[in-house]
Amino acid sequence: MIDINQEFQTFLNQKETLINLIRETNKKIISQITDIELPSLQKLLSSKFASTKTLDLKCDICDKFTGFNLKSLSVHKRKCSTNNNNNKEDTSSDTPAENNTIVERYVYNK
Repeated sequence: MIDINQEFQTFLNQKETLINLIRETNKKIISQITDIELPSLQKLLSSKFASTKTLDLKCDICDKFTGFNLKSLSVHKRKCSTNNNNNKEDTSSDTPAENNTIVERYVYNK
C-alpha cells in the first residue's frame, strides 16, 4: 500500500511538472510569434490594399501600448487606468482624473 501511494505521488508530481513546462513553452512560443513583424511590407500593402486588421490601436492613457484588436486594447486600458488612477491619487487626491469619462466608456461597454 505504501508503494502504491509513493508511485501515485510521483505520478502527480511528474504530471504537474509536465503541465507547467507545456504552459511556459506555449507562452514563449506565442510571444515569439507575436513578435514577428514585417513593418515595411505592411506599410506598402496597407497603402495599396484595404486591410481588415487594425494595427494602430494605441492606448491614449499611457501611449506605450499598441493593441491588435479592440478587445486587447480594452483589457489594457482597464489595467492602465487603474494604475494611472492609483498614481494620480498618490500625487493629488483632490483633483479628478482627466480622462475618467473616456476610460469608463471603454470599461463598461462590452
